[in-house]
Amino acid sequence: MDLFVSGVMNKNVVAANASMNLEELGSLFTEHRFSGFPVVDDGVLVGVVTTSDLVKASFPTDNVTTSTHSNRELRRMLANPLGNVALQMSVGDVMTRDVITVSPQDYLRDAADLMYKNRIHRVFVVNDKKLVGVLSPFDFVKLYVRKRIHAGYRPPARDF
Repeated sequence: MDLFVSGVMNKNVVAANASMNLEELGSLFTEHRFSGFPVVDDGVLVGVVTTSDLVKASFPTDNVTTSTHSNRELRRMLANPLGNVALQMSVGDVMTRDVITVSPQDYLRDAADLMYKNRIHRVFVVNDKKLVGVLSPFDFVKLYVRKRIHAGYRPPARDF
């Protein structure tokens, strides 16, 4: 039995708008605790923006990596005068425009293979260029757990 992206994807997608400034984007990162967001314009997927994009825009000459900074630290960094120029930039200025996508009708195994080969943590689901969902590794974990429970799996009892 083949599974399709539509049966596993998350349809409740939080997205950024290309016209948002980077301060608003920083708030979005802090509020939702995601490492990246799709960027939409009238529901059409136009790009993706990540914490790495935000840091690079705020500190273009520094060798700063997001792996050592939390979202709270990223907001503090944006408040720094060195980062003030970035507050005048928009999400559209820093986003990646070439986004890897799948359709709801694609096989789940193909989407997983695409994520693995491209080393990406999320793939956006589009239908007629409109963003309709997102697929992440967590969605695969949920599917695995659901299938195990449905099959009657019970973890062994533990003695504490």
